[in-house]
Amino acid sequence: MATGKIIAGDFSKDDVIKIVAGKPAIVPKDGGLFSKVNFINNDIKSIEIITEENKKKFIGTAGWGLVGGLALGPLGLIAGILAGGNKKEFLIACELKNGKKLIVEVDSKIYKSMLTASY
Repeated sequence: MATGKIIAGDFSKDDVIKIVAGKPAIVPKDGGLFSKVNFINNDIKSIEIITEENKKKFIGTAGWGLVGGLALGPLGLIAGILAGGNKKEFLIACELKNGKKLIVEVDSKIYKSMLTASY
């Protein structure tokens, strides 16, 4: 099962993004069968792949203050993902309709599911 890692934002880093019943959802990382599932398929306002060209926009914007306040470790992770050339995984910024934001590392299956849900 594909799992996306939460890098930063308004959700716990102990949560992950998965496809549950065909829809993108945020769930506890080690959650069992009855763990809380937060479906986000109807809540996605915008979604954008973070590239070398646009990463400064996300890191420097006041709305992404959490990202800007992170140490070099997470920034090194972003740079590593961007420089790695592995296009099977994407680093994406997502804003929900309720104003919550998150940056996640996802595979192409989850990215497509989130992108489809945003329309």
